[in-house]
Amino acid sequence: MNIFKSPKFSAFKDRAKEVLTKQKRELIKNKNIVVQLVKRGIKLQYRNSAIGVLWTILNPLLNMFVMYLVFGTIFKYNDDSTYLLYLLCGNIIFNTMRAATTQSLPILVYNRGLLTKNKISYNVFPLSCNVSAIVNFLFSFIALLAVMLFVSIKTPVFSPTIFLTILMLPALFLFNYGMSLILSAL
Repeated sequence: MNIFKSPKFSAFKDRAKEVLTKQKRELIKNKNIVVQLVKRGIKLQYRNSAIGVLWTILNPLLNMFVMYLVFGTIFKYNDDSTYLLYLLCGNIIFNTMRAATTQSLPILVYNRGLLTKNKISYNVFPLSCNVSAIVNFLFSFIALLAVMLFVSIKTPVFSPTIFLTILMLPALFLFNYGMSLILSAL
């Protein structure tokens, strides 16, 4: 028996398509709210910081430097000249996932007033957290390019495959958005 041809699966597929279409319409209707929430989130994130958005570039570099000191110098795990790149790539992706999920945990509670007074879909708030995390990722990507320039003095590391990151971003965004929807409901 093929499960994909069963009537229950067809009904499930039709219902899922209906729900996704409804959510897509609501998000398109509320796109201005998402833009405003992203702007507000980025401003609030760097409100008390002396260097502002520059911190988004410096934070991964400082984390990479500390991890390089610990693992590369103390534990003598510096086998490759591109070790800095491996550290920074993993750190940037981890920070993007961490920022998206930790911001979305209390987002519905913090915006309780907007949810109760206005007719706004609850999906808008986790979406704004994820968009701001992707914006921070793009700023951190500048740091990655700077380290690539530094490392390329010894070893050629630039290749056209760096632009494959653009293909990875939608998958990272969708995973983070799904996790944010789950976590924001807790």
